[in-house]
Amino acid sequence: MQKPSYKIKLGSQTIEPSSATDIVGIEVDLALDVPIDICKILVNNGPLIGAVKRGDEVSVELGFDGSNTKVFTGGVDSVDPAVSGATITCLSLASLLARKRINQVYEKQAAGAIVEDIAGRAGLAVKEPDDGLSFPSYVIDDSKTAYQHLRELAELSGCDLFLNAEGHLIFKKYEEQKPITLRYGRDIVDVSVQETNPRVSGVRVFEESPASSMGDDTSHWLSKKTMGGSCGDEDGHLITNPAIRDKDTADQVARNYLEKHAVSLSGTVKAIGVPKAGLCSTIRIKEAPDARMNGDFKVVRVTHTFGGERGFMSAIEWVRPPKVSKSEPPVVEKPPVPAPPKKPSFMEEMLQKARDELESAREALVEALDAAESSLDEMLRKVSEARTEIDRMADQLLKEADAAHEQALAAAREPLSTADGLKEELEKQKAQMLRVLEEVLQEYQGLRQMAADQVAECEQDYNEIRLQIAGEAIESSSEELKRKLKEAEGRLTQAREELEKIDDEIEKASEEGKKKIEDTAREAQAEIDAARKTAEDIIAAANEDYSRARKKADDAKREANEAIDSLNKAYGSAREAVMEGRKMAGLE
Repeated sequence: MQKPSYKIKLGSQTIEPSSATDIVGIEVDLALDVPIDICKILVNNGPLIGAVKRGDEVSVELGFDGSNTKVFTGGVDSVDPAVSGATITCLSLASLLARKRINQVYEKQAAGAIVEDIAGRAGLAVKEPDDGLSFPSYVIDDSKTAYQHLRELAELSGCDLFLNAEGHLIFKKYEEQKPITLRYGRDIVDVSVQETNPRVSGVRVFEESPASSMGDDTSHWLSKKTMGGSCGDEDGHLITNPAIRDKDTADQVARNYLEKHAVSLSGTVKAIGVPKAGLCSTIRIKEAPDARMNGDFKVVRVTHTFGGERGFMSAIEWVRPPKVSKSEPPVVEKPPVPAPPKKPSFMEEMLQKARDELESAREALVEALDAAESSLDEMLRKVSEARTEIDRMADQLLKEADAAHEQALAAAREPLSTADGLKEELEKQKAQMLRVLEEVLQEYQGLRQMAADQVAECEQDYNEIRLQIAGEAIESSSEELKRKLKEAEGRLTQAREELEKIDDEIEKASEEGKKKIEDTAREAQAEIDAARKTAEDIIAAANEDYSRARKKADDAKREANEAIDSLNKAYGSAREAVMEGRKMAGLE
């Protein structure tokens, strides 16, 4: 399903659905018969109201899914605040012509050149204007606005005068464009047609005073014969203009006027947004129940509305332009005078009564069918709205699931960060304890070295005394040496015991230091493992919740779509029944 979209430029600001929620509604009204096109933008209370000022340039683009077409160019005329927001009213650049008044005489100029000059003085560009009629002399004065003068030139030349979506002035005769196809029952929401006698069946044109019938390049003199031109019914519309100086021009003006105004078939189409439908574009209606509605038509008015329950809609007024040749007969034959009615017979009265009853029944059937079609259209609208709402709710559930999942992951990062910090702290403590152990061991090694030196010294004394005893011959001296030997042996034993004690203390200190390091590492690792386990549990729970949320959203969307599909099937069956009823009523 296509999503309506827009792009609005207000001064230096660009507003799109993705960048703002201030826009409540948009209405663009374009018409050939109205001098100034109007665009109204409804906004909520917010900073946008204060940022917009009178005179800001405005352009509006409308479309679907971001593929937009420009439909209006102009400027801000007013900002009208209300309780809940404001209405920004914008006018097309034709307002420059409506405010401009000039005095100028043009000699031997074509209408297109005059239009370009006047528009240029008002600050407007004209896009490839037609030449139109040529005038020996044409007077512009300030009794009328520039727009009024240009409108008269357009009427005389049979041209349309309007501003396109880019803000360029158009002065051209209507020619069929590449048609925009609109199909009944698919693009078209509603359609109506009016076929009447043309309000203009003939035109007579006269100059200001009798002059020449020999062309506009001859000398003129007063004549007793009234000079002028005509087309169609002799009792038609009367035009007088001092710029018309010869019969050829008068005849051409008559044909131009009749071709623009002798319209007998017109209508209105309401369709799902048609941004490419502009003034004087061509639309092609297909498959309408009334054969008169089918065909190619000229667009004379477009109203685009954006917002509300219906989204983007376009109301298009169209006409079928008549073709008028130089030898055109009266457009509408004068109706014959009817014969006086005769009194109907009994059978004729009964037959007429039966016809009336049949027509009443038919009209009742048509009303019932119209009501059924309206109900079906409402049903289709509600189905479309339901599908949109389901998509929105499913998207909302997924967004909430994504947010909860991200929040859980963020919560899991905290214990992981704690674990990383504990591990780093453990490494620092381990390195510190190793340094302390190394220092203690070095201190013990110093004591051991002193004890080892003492043992070596005692062993040396002991050995020296033994040698002396071995070489001594005197008995008395031998006793003294034996005493000294015994003392040396005692000192040696004591030194060795001291050395063994130091070795035991070194071994004990080393084992205790290593055990303390291991215990500290074990405790820290337990805290690290607990932190990681907490993080893993949080992540697992988050993934499980996220999976459940996605499954819930998918299941809800599937069930809703199944229900909507059933409704669509019911709609199709009902639509077929209605179309069959229309055939029975002779509407197909």
